[in-house]
Amino acid sequence: AEPQSYAWESELQRTWDAVEETADGSLRSAAAGSWRPGEKPSVQVGVRRGVMRAVLLVLDCSRHAAEHDVEMKPSRLSVMCDAASDFAGRFFEQNPVSTLAVLVTRREKAEALTQLSCNVRQHQQALRALAASDDGCGGDASLQNALELARDTLSSVASFVSREVPPLVCLLFFIIIVIVLLTFARCSSSRLR
Repeated sequence: AEPQSYAWESELQRTWDAVEETADGSLRSAAAGSWRPGEKPSVQVGVRRGVMRAVLLVLDCSRHAAEHDVEMKPSRLSVMCDAASDFAGRFFEQNPVSTLAVLVTRREKAEALTQLSCNVRQHQQALRALAASDDGCGGDASLQNALELARDTLSSVASFVSREVPPLVCLLFFIIIVIVLLTFARCSSSRLR
């Protein structure tokens, strides 16, 4: 057996010679690998950290969402709920200090499926329950009512928080486009994106 030697008796390793630049422009030793297997990189390209966001995701639960589509099986609603659930998971990975709520629009009304919170499980459970329910869809969607509800909900959010309302819609069909455009103008004056 070979006797153990002290660190200063071994051959000199010059790890500072192998330096690489990370995506954010900082320097990192090429020898320094991840100490956890499967650990994600600490810097993700295209992600702005430190920005607080309040996002109200609007789902179209009109009669068109319940339709069975050749490309979206079993229904458009279940595909939208799966996409929204994936979005919620990735959203909280990239924005841990932000909040999310899910609104649904059906029967020409808008209602909150979940309230503003940072609990990803709550949103994903509500979306799974919506996809599994038989009476979750009906009537027509009202983008105007959804935007008005979003504006009212986000009015109490602090001014330094980014307010966003992304819609997931099945059918782009608006009967009264002038009213929707006026609602867009009111929402943009309330700093909604």
